[in-house]
Amino acid sequence: MILIDNKYNCCGCTACASICSHMAIKMNPDSLGFLYPQVNSELCVGCGLCDKVCQFYEGYKRYNNYETPMAYQFRLSHDEQLKRSQSGGAFFAIADKFIANGGVVYGAAFTKNWRVTHQKANSSHTLSALRMSKYVQSDLRGSFTQVKEDLRKGTKVLFSGTACQVAGLKSYLPNCLHDNLFCIDIICHGVPSPQIWEDYLAYLQKLRNSKIVKACFRDKRFGWHGARESFLFENGKEEFRRTSNYLYFSGFSMRESCSVCYYTNFKRVGDITVGDQWGIPKDSTYEDGKGLSLILINSEKGKYLFECAKLKAESITLQDCIQPQLEQPSTLHSAHLRFVRDYETKGFLYVAKKYGNLGWRYKMVYVIRALTDLLRKIVQR
Repeated sequence: MILIDNKYNCCGCTACASICSHMAIKMNPDSLGFLYPQVNSELCVGCGLCDKVCQFYEGYKRYNNYETPMAYQFRLSHDEQLKRSQSGGAFFAIADKFIANGGVVYGAAFTKNWRVTHQKANSSHTLSALRMSKYVQSDLRGSFTQVKEDLRKGTKVLFSGTACQVAGLKSYLPNCLHDNLFCIDIICHGVPSPQIWEDYLAYLQKLRNSKIVKACFRDKRFGWHGARESFLFENGKEEFRRTSNYLYFSGFSMRESCSVCYYTNFKRVGDITVGDQWGIPKDSTYEDGKGLSLILINSEKGKYLFECAKLKAESITLQDCIQPQLEQPSTLHSAHLRFVRDYETKGFLYVAKKYGNLGWRYKMVYVIRALTDLLRKIVQR
């Protein structure tokens, strides 16, 4: 019987709950909205499958994947499609071709209420919802069993997600169903809190007295490197904000297990890995703010996907694509526990002002930095 007595030991992939035929395990959210398994001892028969299926440990299965991946950089040639992709459009190019060849694709998408869940796409139109980065952990409840059902019908499935999600899915599925399963894992910075994201949206909608009809975590209109989020409201107004440091990359609201992640290396579990290709020389023609994708081919299946998509990609060395998330886990902020306690006892607005960019502390620091940069430029002249 699986028992999570330390949050660092669970990535929330749902494999344990999915494999339990007695429905003895429920994935329930904590205060930050992260899902953890809870076992109903009255329904549990002690079969041990939930413990066996877990892949969140150092010796995770790699299913004959290459010891060393092949690396490429890629960009869509179609400018309009490129604008609708977070980086160079590698995921869309591969997934769109996969659907055209009769398969279905699973990936993270928004619901009508802007929650992030894993959803299925079977056309170019429905695939659009899976594009662009979502900087919160997606809800996988029910997804693994849906993938299993598609595979049993003989449908080819392309599943995209974080490496721990991919590892959980592969472990959950019986080996006889693996032939038609193809997986893309993303280079992950650690997953921030789904509940904080929902509270943030509620705050913005109350502030503007209008519902959000479109949200983007990293709006490409400010350039590929731009850290700007955008929101379109029902009243027609649009708002742009600096990426909220308490939400995404600061480590305040990151899942604890991300700080000990076993998948932050080149020993990938997906057939293909995609991410931003940040290692661009400054004199490169790609350094124009339009975005560039990194593609790692990790298996024979990945090679097959790559060739089927007919991508005009440029081969690079692994040294050309080294980035922190391929070397070590992301780091929890030193004030993470204090942040969680404050959030649980005092609410969203309190932590947004104390730790984030809504309070006077942040604004004062921002003004000081701006003045310092201005003075530095004046002195240099």
